[in-house]
Amino acid sequence: MSIENSVEIVTKPHYDFMFKKICKDEEVLRPLVAEILNVNLDNLTAVEFVDTEFTKDDSEGKTCRVDILVTVNNQVINLELNVAAQTDYKDRSLLYAAKIFARGLAKNKKYGEVTSVICVNFIDFELFEYAKFHGQFQMLELENHTLLSKKLL
Repeated sequence: MSIENSVEIVTKPHYDFMFKKICKDEEVLRPLVAEILNVNLDNLTAVEFVDTEFTKDDSEGKTCRVDILVTVNNQVINLELNVAAQTDYKDRSLLYAAKIFARGLAKNKKYGEVTSVICVNFIDFELFEYAKFHGQFQMLELENHTLLSKKLL
């Protein structure tokens, strides 16, 4: 092919694509995960990347694909990046967490052996009415705030 017949296509990289590329580098991911877990970097065991696509439960089900899913220190961590505001983002995040949580229990395991799941959402839009840079959520009893489980964060 001659040079005059070639066409150069230049596109801006998508945020999602760049986020995934950067976080797949263990040199970048390990310190980030250590900060998230609030542990010393030396205390992290091997970081294992997990399949990020969840199959549908039935033909009518929705396919779910998360950005980055890793297992570290017997915990599964989902890292999501989203820059476009979505009215249903909270439900989407909860669905992803539930699917990851359910995937963590093999047929021969007891319920108490299910793997802990931590979901980290990096978002560039206002999700709640209050201005706060960082928030943490857990499943709590409404009146006295008793924690239901430490396994879904």
